Amino acid sequence: MEIGKRLRELRGKPPKLSQAEAAAIAGVSARTWYDYERGESSPGIEALERYAINRNVSLYYLLSGEEASPHGEPLEVDIPVLDHIPAGPITMGFGEYGILGYIRSEVRDPKAFALIVSGFSMSPEIQEGDVVIVSPLEPFVNGKIYATVTTKGEHSLKRVRRDEKAKAYALLPTNKEFPTLYIPENEILRLVRVVEVRRNLQ
Repeated sequence: MEIGKRLRELRGKPPKLSQAEAAAIAGVSARTWYDYERGESSPGIEALERYAINRNVSLYYLLSGEEASPHGEPLEVDIPVLDHIPAGPITMGFGEYGILGYIRSEVRDPKAFALIVSGFSMSPEIQEGDVVIVSPLEPFVNGKIYATVTTKGEHSLKRVRRDEKAKAYALLPTNKEFPTLYIPENEILRLVRVVEVRRNLQ
């Protein structure tokens, strides 16, 4: 059963939705939704997840037509690998060259992406060549590991602690051979939390 047909059938179930209403829920235009239902284009994971929540079905059902994943196993999705991130000195920002590949994960954030680690400042906890999956939807928690991005476009992978008194963030390496970096609050553009670490891309 095609995804478009499932989208259309679910739209017709109570409470019924117009195509425009379904499109608004999914966060796309009515014309795009029309193309989804006709199978002329493929919806992204984020649009599908929004619609699945509204229609009270699983994302797995929308993708496969089955009520549950085989053997009760959690559904894995493709997470895009965007770039390398330094675990060492701060360098310029990531994601400028498009998607490098994909990695399978059970992380549920549709905005999640992965980065390949370069450098040894987080070793042995995270090593060069490891892949970290980060989730933009995760709230900030002191002491967790983040992909940090400054207003200058510089980025680094570090454990982060916020210093309320100094109005700054301390970027802490695990490897004691590297210095702690202090970045003023107003110079931090993004803190994206690491939610999974893989030793390689397989």
